[in-house]
Amino acid sequence: MRLLDSSGLRPAPSLDAIRAAGAIIPNDDETGGNTAAQQLKGQLRTELAEWRTLYRKLEPAQAWLEGGIAFSQGAQRADLEVRKLELDRKAKEAERRIAQANADIAALANPSSDASTYHTILARLTSTVELVAVPKGEVF
Repeated sequence: MRLLDSSGLRPAPSLDAIRAAGAIIPNDDETGGNTAAQQLKGQLRTELAEWRTLYRKLEPAQAWLEGGIAFSQGAQRADLEVRKLELDRKAKEAERRIAQANADIAALANPSSDASTYHTILARLTSTVELVAVPKGEVF
């Protein structure tokens, strides 16, 4: 040990000491690394889990409403049909978001993806604007 002191070399700090100082270790399995792709994948996986959970909740509700529509009449039937349309819209949006998140994760895993791919995905994740399809002929 005396040899290390006399040469001016200091031992390298441990990973725990580096993490304690607030640094993120690149390509570290425990922290997920600090590359842009790894950070985006983490955000996408979180979003994907949320949309899958929502979709799993919507499926039984859709079946219940379909059964209710089949056995109802008049105003009650019209009310259930409106609720079913709204539920179908939400389910379709969840399906779209799930497919988009899966495509984005696959794009991030692709080594040939370039910076524009990352920028597009990042813009989609951080956007606060919600695009809504408006039926033909309707105007806001």
